[in-house]
Amino acid sequence: MIFFYLMNSDYDDFSIAIEGIKISANAPNMNAFLRVFIGSVRREAFDWFILFNEAQIRNILAEYIGYYNEKRPHQGIA
Repeated sequence: MIFFYLMNSDYDDFSIAIEGIKISANAPNMNAFLRVFIGSVRREAFDWFILFNEAQIRNILAEYIGYYNEKRPHQGIA
């Protein structure tokens, strides 16, 4: 089990538990969803800032996750 800890000034300390799944070596199609999400985070969040410390990364990531899950339009939702 992998735990990601995010800290935001508006919320108390919270964690997100993600269960790890082993995938085959050299099988890029098996982790396509994660690659799309990481690409979205890089393009839409981290490319706009100069990051100096881990606290900034955590704050931007927490804000982006809220935006991604609540406000961002998704292709499958009509």
